[in-house]
Amino acid sequence: MFSITPRFRAAMSLANHVPPERFNAFLGRIIKQLIQDKRPFTEAEELKLIEVLNFNLEDLHSLIDACSLTFERAAAISAHMTQVIELLDSAGVAPSQLAGFQDVWKENASALISAYKEKPFGAPGSSYLLDVQWHLHLQVASTGGKHLCEPTGVLQLKVSSANKLSGDDQESFLALSFSKDKLLNFYEKLEKIQEQIDSSS
Repeated sequence: MFSITPRFRAAMSLANHVPPERFNAFLGRIIKQLIQDKRPFTEAEELKLIEVLNFNLEDLHSLIDACSLTFERAAAISAHMTQVIELLDSAGVAPSQLAGFQDVWKENASALISAYKEKPFGAPGSSYLLDVQWHLHLQVASTGGKHLCEPTGVLQLKVSSANKLSGDDQESFLALSFSKDKLLNFYEKLEKIQEQIDSSS
């Protein structure tokens, strides 16, 4: 799903200090708010959690972010529960907390995955791809009397983004230039994305 960083491991170690019944409620609130694309807790609720869990604000935010990241990445790839548990187990999450993740994911995974399928990804804000144009660019250079030709593939993406102020969609263009090797690498990544979409549909 993703690489375990020292920061993620440290955040998850905090989870082990939360009583299991409270941790389950904590996770349930996070995933339900993710489904609705809302902030997990209000400022007032965070202050209350600090007192109840005996955390400082930075630790609380670290734990919220780590749990949110886990659910978000799992939903983005339609991960099976075993993948989530294996990741968290390798990050040092205690068995009682792993059970909490399992229960909450089992109950809410379908709704979160459906919500993420409807959510536009990729470009800043709420953006989606309208059209793709491409052309081949040949750059010719002379070296020692020899003519060298370097082909470059250029993709032009037409993107629509919602303007939060006016509520209207705004169209913009993004140009990407690829060498032969870079284009091949990009194509292989697109194939992997297609495989994941096919396996989850």
